[in-house]
Amino acid sequence: MSLSRQPSFEALSRQPSERNLSRQLSEGELNNILSVCLSNVDEKPVRRSISRDQSSSHLSLVPARGGYTVAQMVTLLTKLRDTAHLASSAIRNRVLATHVVAWKSKARQAGWPSLFHSLIQESFENADQQCLGTVNATEAVAAYRALVSRLKQELGQMVAEPLDAQELHQQLEQETASLDQITFAQYMHAASHLLSRNAALRPGLRVVNEGVRCICGNWMTKLEKAACYHGGAVRCDFTGANAHGDCVWHCQRNRAEPVHPFGFDIAEESVEAFKQFQYQARLFERLGQAILKTGLTPTAERKLRQRREDCGRGLCDAVKNMYFSIKDDLSNVSQNGQSSALEDRLKWCKSVLEMTDWVALKKEARDELQGTLESLKGFSAELSHDKLCFKDAEHRASEIAGFDARFKPAERHEAFEKGLQQLAKVALFAKDIVGLERLDDSDPEAKELLEFMSETLLNQIMQQQGIPFVLVDSSFEVTDSGVKFKWSIGLPFGQKEFEHVVPLDKSDVEIAQLQRQFMMLYHETQERLQNLEHCATEGDLDSELNQFRVKDGDSACGELCVICQEDMCPEEAALQIKSCGHCFHDECVRGWLLGCKQECPVCKVPVNAEPKPEPEPERFAVGSLVLLTGLQNRIELNGSVGTIVVFVEDRGRYQVSVGDTTYLLSPANLVAHELSDDSDEDSEPPSLVPDEDSDEEQESDEELLAALALSLEDPEQADQESPPPSPPTDV
Repeated sequence: MSLSRQPSFEALSRQPSERNLSRQLSEGELNNILSVCLSNVDEKPVRRSISRDQSSSHLSLVPARGGYTVAQMVTLLTKLRDTAHLASSAIRNRVLATHVVAWKSKARQAGWPSLFHSLIQESFENADQQCLGTVNATEAVAAYRALVSRLKQELGQMVAEPLDAQELHQQLEQETASLDQITFAQYMHAASHLLSRNAALRPGLRVVNEGVRCICGNWMTKLEKAACYHGGAVRCDFTGANAHGDCVWHCQRNRAEPVHPFGFDIAEESVEAFKQFQYQARLFERLGQAILKTGLTPTAERKLRQRREDCGRGLCDAVKNMYFSIKDDLSNVSQNGQSSALEDRLKWCKSVLEMTDWVALKKEARDELQGTLESLKGFSAELSHDKLCFKDAEHRASEIAGFDARFKPAERHEAFEKGLQQLAKVALFAKDIVGLERLDDSDPEAKELLEFMSETLLNQIMQQQGIPFVLVDSSFEVTDSGVKFKWSIGLPFGQKEFEHVVPLDKSDVEIAQLQRQFMMLYHETQERLQNLEHCATEGDLDSELNQFRVKDGDSACGELCVICQEDMCPEEAALQIKSCGHCFHDECVRGWLLGCKQECPVCKVPVNAEPKPEPEPERFAVGSLVLLTGLQNRIELNGSVGTIVVFVEDRGRYQVSVGDTTYLLSPANLVAHELSDDSDEDSEPPSLVPDEDSDEEQESDEELLAALALSLEDPEQADQESPPPSPPTDV
């Protein structure tokens, strides 16, 4: 590059200094400076002579063929440096401004989904003046026009493409079944479809249609459960149940929002239900606001209240799932002023639940549970002794299989437990919404339940404290706020009294009573079904029993039937068990054998057992003393001493006089009795060990004892009545 073509140094030096960076050099100026610098760098300078009187400050390097001094070169380089700094600063400012504009645009676009949703909702609600939750096609088209106008106001040139409102009508015809009842979801989908033709609006509209909006107003993000929480199940805050899928919709605000201080997640399978809930919740709020408006006629206000009640009942199931979760969060959140949002949310849920008649729901749940209990009672009644009759073993097995198929123990128990949980849940809501139903503390069963609860509650409280104690006294008092339990306990450092209030009411006692009744009847029925295989059949009765009618002079005539506790009289139908010889009324023992057990009610000998050969009875002389033993029908006579009166040949029994009464006794129940020389005849005879047929060695049977208890006479009254001296009683 030729130096002659470059501007002179003087010309450059006359330019103002750029040290102040007052202005940016032009492109020509920069070129001139760079050209001069490069030219001087290319030329090799020559050392000129320096006079001694020259100051060192004026030393300079001069090129061989003309050039610039060192000072001039320094000035040029300084300008070059300042120009480079200024250019770098300008470039940085330009890049930063570009980034700021891009960030503002991106931030604005991030808020577009909320903007679009708000504008779409605003246009729909303005068209739905009567708060019906639906609009017709004409109203939808008018709402769409208003929506486009509002978008142009907000976004300006972003909505440059024409958006024809008439196309909305065609879109709605394709997507809705009725143009007279277009819901908000249908309107939003159709409007978003048309607005998406504008490419700039498409990303935000996609979020509105496919995304989920959190209760805090932010848009949620779909994530895998493992990305949100490390291990463990994730609870859906809408349903209260654990999420089943691999992904959940998660609010990125996490615990930063006071309205959900422990985060907010929606299960993927519950997204559509949650969106529908949000639409209905918004309609519920609008109806509440419409009712507060002035100038409403009574008819219009009544219609609005009815719609709000219907809407509230539709929201009730979803609100029930969230209500107690919100209460738990409210109790766990710290008292730092952050609970107001949760309290408002709980208050809103309570306003929804107040639309439901919880007293009627509780009665309905109680009646349903009572019906389940009555059904079990009816089934158990079919298994009673007097209603069962098996023809043979095959018929018995078939009937038992049918009973098992009808009983279905697992399903019946599960259905009852489900109904019990439903009643308990409804009763819990009734307590919070309606108030406690005062229980009757005079009910013995209620007292027993409260006493048991008092002991259990005290043990739980003291176990948490880890302090040994001794219960001194306990009591309870029924109040309007529940039951106040009071205890006085002994502690290592002294005696202490304290109390605790539990919100119990009448429904809690009813639930406990129903559960107890069902479990008792359930286990009794199960045990009854298991014992049916031991019941006798009609074939067994025909072969193992003697059927006859009692006649005068028979051994059974006058004999006591232990089942009904009445003597067998002439012309009554009777049965004798061949294996043991005991006789009973036909109608009494047949039900026992067919419906309970195929064994003798007295001696427990099976009806199909081989009869024991009777030993040859000992012959007693008239007037000899005998000891009565082994009596089953007159057990009070065992151990008594009697006198032989006569042996009745046709009956095979002895007529024995005991005191003023004469009895007909079998020889097997008589033992020779001899008095020693120093014994007194009036003294009490020694106790004897009963024989193998004695009822003291027989196992007890609850069903037989129950039958005996129904007809058992008062023993004191029986002792006071003396039997007539004749005829002799056949024992």
